[in-house]
Amino acid sequence: MGNKLYIGSLPYSTTEQRLTDLFSQYGTVQSAKVITDRFSGQSRGFAFVEVATSEEAQKAIAELHGTELGGRRLWSMKPVLGRSDRLVVEAAAIEVGGSIDPDISLTGSHRECLK
Repeated sequence: MGNKLYIGSLPYSTTEQRLTDLFSQYGTVQSAKVITDRFSGQSRGFAFVEVATSEEAQKAIAELHGTELGGRRLWSMKPVLGRSDRLVVEAAAIEVGGSIDPDISLTGSHRECLK
């Protein structure tokens, strides 16, 4: 799981192929999964992309975090299992109230997708 990236703030129209094309500029994409609502099938606005190496993951985070896709600013992060059942995110940079917050918990639905 060390090379699995969380991508947030996606336009609902983003496809797995679009993510694969975008991330393949920075390395070998092993998988891309847009998370959808189980009832409506509509995108939930986030995805997971797995790349081949840690170096490729870091390069993708550095290059894509904060860039725009379909008019929305992306979050590119590397999820890491933290203490207890919390999911702690190592982000390239996440600004919360003007400061960078290295400890951000994801909701249960985000956590389920990493299993």
